[in-house]
Amino acid sequence: MRDSYGEEREWRLQGVSLLASILLLVSVLLSCALWTPFRSYPTAELSPFLVSVGEYFFGVFGVSLDGFFVILALFLLAAGAVLRWWPGGALGLLSAIFLVLLDQSRMQEWFLFSVAVLVLLSLRRRLSPEQIFAALQVVIIGVYFWAGIHKLNATFIYRSFPWMVDTVVERFPDSLGFLELTGVAVPFFEAGIAVLLLCRPPLRILGVIALTTMHLGILLLIGPFGHNYNSVVWPWNMAMIGVSWLLFCSREPTLLWKWSCWRSAPFLGAVCLYLLLPSLFLVRWIDSAWGLALYSGAKPTASILYRPESPLASEFHPFLREEPQRSDTLRELPLLDWSMTELNVPSYPAVRVYRAIFRKLCTRDESLRLRLTVPRSFFVKDHPSEVLSCDETVGDKSRSNTVS
Repeated sequence: MRDSYGEEREWRLQGVSLLASILLLVSVLLSCALWTPFRSYPTAELSPFLVSVGEYFFGVFGVSLDGFFVILALFLLAAGAVLRWWPGGALGLLSAIFLVLLDQSRMQEWFLFSVAVLVLLSLRRRLSPEQIFAALQVVIIGVYFWAGIHKLNATFIYRSFPWMVDTVVERFPDSLGFLELTGVAVPFFEAGIAVLLLCRPPLRILGVIALTTMHLGILLLIGPFGHNYNSVVWPWNMAMIGVSWLLFCSREPTLLWKWSCWRSAPFLGAVCLYLLLPSLFLVRWIDSAWGLALYSGAKPTASILYRPESPLASEFHPFLREEPQRSDTLRELPLLDWSMTELNVPSYPAVRVYRAIFRKLCTRDESLRLRLTVPRSFFVKDHPSEVLSCDETVGDKSRSNTVS
């Protein structure tokens, strides 16, 4: 039987290809310091051997290995998606993996999302448009569902959300009560969008309208008229609106329910990565980036504690938000502030990454301390911290001093 939606799917998929390619390019440009080793914020490679490889490559060719692979990944992923060239998608995926091996901080949610979408789109010559379309719908549904579920915690409701809306409260003080109730409703609203996208067209269109409203609200809150914060995710918010309209605003039933799609390996891969895997973040078996815990507040944080006379003090000083009130007090530099200021991305929220960064800094000043705060419960907004010395982050040592 002739597929009446075939031609429509093709132009919609091509539109998604262009949007995802532009998203990846613009986001990489906005975070260009993240993709080079020549910066003060330490890299967190998975093996010291990779550092040696990068140094050798630079010495021989005079080009950064990181820069070479990011250009290669951008070209191959975009060409693979737009031209329906699966070798480009495969080689682009390998290049992206190598970039992450060189620095785990590159596992930003928008990067993982863009790579997944572009790789799926590169398979259009090997799979039917219906199967690719269904896999992309799964990716979008998974993002909204788990982003909502992981916001069901006290830190988001009493810390993250009030921070996001405080610029609104400053201008409209009478809105405080309403916004406090909104913070409780946000997780259900976002997860509810995923449920609506699973429904037939009338309700599905309502879900797309709801997500469009949500993203515009996010842009208002963190954009130039709000906090002017984390500009690298502004393009992602805009792209999510366009991609969702292309994938869900049609008369065609949601393809997730079609048995023919479940026989596709890429579709099953999307189900595993975007519907099943994020559940493991509930028990903290995976990182928040893979759990799709976007702005959830339920992420580890870390700060560097240093003395004013530290040899690194002058290097740290430009990244401090506030000047110390006393010159003799121990100073604290949140890695989030350092990363946002220099790389224009949040610090990667994983304890192993924080420890790896701290160990590199300890080679230059052994008096440094690392303050770690790891959420242990969904029901409390304030979490205890522990302070580690340089000796305590070497090898398998795990001694720590608990501080209030």
